[in-house]
Amino acid sequence: MKAKAEGRALRVSTDLGAEGHYITRKGEAIFLLGDTVWPLAVRFDDEQINAYLDDTHSRGFNVVGLFSTTVWAAYDEYGKNRFGDSPYRNSNPWQLNVGYWDRYAYVISQARARGMYAYFCVGHPLRHNAQFNALDTARKAYDYGRALGEFFREHNRSIIWSPGTDQNPELINLDLVDDLAEGIADGVNGASHRDGDADFSTTSMSYHVSGGHSTVDFFHDKPWLDFNGFQTWRDYDQTVDLATRQYRKRPVKPGIEHEPAYEGDLSHKDGELKTGWHSRFQAYWSLFSGSCGHINGTTGIWDLGTRHWGTYGAGLEAEGRNDMQWVRKLIESVPLDSRVPDQSLIASDANDPDKDKDYVCAARGADRDYAFVYSTRGDPFTLDMTMLGGEEARARWYDPRTGEYREIAVFATRDRRELDPPGEPEPGNDWVLVLDVS
Repeated sequence: MKAKAEGRALRVSTDLGAEGHYITRKGEAIFLLGDTVWPLAVRFDDEQINAYLDDTHSRGFNVVGLFSTTVWAAYDEYGKNRFGDSPYRNSNPWQLNVGYWDRYAYVISQARARGMYAYFCVGHPLRHNAQFNALDTARKAYDYGRALGEFFREHNRSIIWSPGTDQNPELINLDLVDDLAEGIADGVNGASHRDGDADFSTTSMSYHVSGGHSTVDFFHDKPWLDFNGFQTWRDYDQTVDLATRQYRKRPVKPGIEHEPAYEGDLSHKDGELKTGWHSRFQAYWSLFSGSCGHINGTTGIWDLGTRHWGTYGAGLEAEGRNDMQWVRKLIESVPLDSRVPDQSLIASDANDPDKDKDYVCAARGADRDYAFVYSTRGDPFTLDMTMLGGEEARARWYDPRTGEYREIAVFATRDRRELDPPGEPEPGNDWVLVLDVS
């Protein structure tokens, strides 16, 4: 039997300024920025995979989101990939077909060569409508997970495992999720005994819930769950509430938006076409409400042009997808372990994080040495400067479309001050106020 895998690359913060709220690598906080490309290993060949990863890496992403056995992107009812490989032998998920999973190993290895991670959602066989033989017993779920963990052992340090794949947790057997997670860890570790006591120290795990849900409601206390996640694909107005609940949940675990509304998509709820602006404000709403990372979504990328509107080529150049690099630039301009959400900085009406999209949200340094304030439409707001430390603060506008700064002035921190972003308030005219305290 192969030796236990090398320790995981990503860990939860334990000795940083905001203990437990951040993910670390080699002892330092890391910002995870993901691009959703669920069927990449199913639909693309080597050349296409590498071209996609080169483009994605160049735009600042360090995570790619992958679904296993993505039925809607497959080439027949048995889930075959473009090369004719079925995922399982005899439709049994616990019997992996090597040819199919080798394509995922290739994607993950090429991502790792670029310093990227795979957010790998493998829970599809748990769904009630999966076309494969059901994982309807603890042994089957465990054996499936163990087969995956063993197969991807050498790639484990580049994987964020998810034993879920867009499932409503209340519609599946949650005990089987535990068995699947245990199997993954045992497969990675070279163990083979289902006893409810796996060593999860070598794996990084979250769970991909369905829209409007968060893992805090189902899996927060599970030993296999390293960080929480929520999804707002259809209801982006839930972003702040879900991010805030994850941030406030105790004991503390980091939280991330796993699947926002997609740029270029038409919402199934109200027919609203999502723009690059939607991608930006969902990211800032989530991050300034306590999330430690963000996974973006773009039509033409998430489905590789197989289902809805747009094309793959247009998706690569989409405005919001490109603007994610400026999100990362701003977030990484300060110590990652210091950012805390703080709406008390806003002395005026911040409005609500709803479909009106006129929300104003704020975050600051744990030592009150800086602040970020995001105005979704460029509406003016009043800032309580007394909530900051020091005697004065340098104020600048950060353009989330270009990553460029505009100087404002140096203000005293002893009173309130009204700030008016450039331009007239309107959709797409979002701005971030950046305050550096001295």
